[in-house]
This record gives sequence, structure tokens and C-alpha cells, in this order.
Amino acid sequence: MNGSIGPPLLLLLSGHVSSQAQLASTVVEGARQGLFGEPGQATEVFGELLRTVVSAERFPALHAAVVGGAFAPMQDPTYAPFEFGLALMLDGIDELMRQPPLSNESES
Repeated sequence: MNGSIGPPLLLLLSGHVSSQAQLASTVVEGARQGLFGEPGQATEVFGELLRTVVSAERFPALHAAVVGGAFAPMQDPTYAPFEFGLALMLDGIDELMRQPPLSNESES
């Protein structure tokens, strides 16, 4: 694998960090404005909102996730969306780096 994959991977990781930072800021502001009691309740409130707009007929998989508690408060203290997403990306990058180069990469 050549170095040309580096910039897209950097964009992927920086996009995740930026998105999570923006989300955290928005959640704190929402709590400050009284949209929910504390920042930790944002996911639950979002899930309640989704229940009102996501139909089983139009979005069956999303509806099943919402009804199944995907946006319920997490009891597991090790659950952390940022870390989970980052770990998935890093595992994928690791797997990508272990793959043989694609034919057009070996010509560079």
C-alpha cells in the first residue's frame, strides 16, 4: 500500500473527531436551553423524537432499532460512542493495511 491512502484516512479520523466534538457541544447547549435535563439524556430524547417520525413501513430497520431501545440510556459504563467509533475505524484501517496492494497501487 502506498502513501496515497494516508490523506483519506486522516480525513476519516479527523471527521469522526470533529463530528463528535460538534455533537458534544450541541448536547451541552441543548441541556443549557432546557431541551432535556442533562447532556446524558440527549440520546434518550432523540430516540423519543424518532419514535414519532419513523414508521415501521417506511424505515423497518430503523424503527426496529428505535423500538428495541437503541437510543435508551446505556447501563454499561464502558459504552462510549466516540471510543466505539474510533475503535471500529482503527480496526478497519489495520485490516486495510494488512491487505495486499490493489493492482493500480502497485503500478505507482
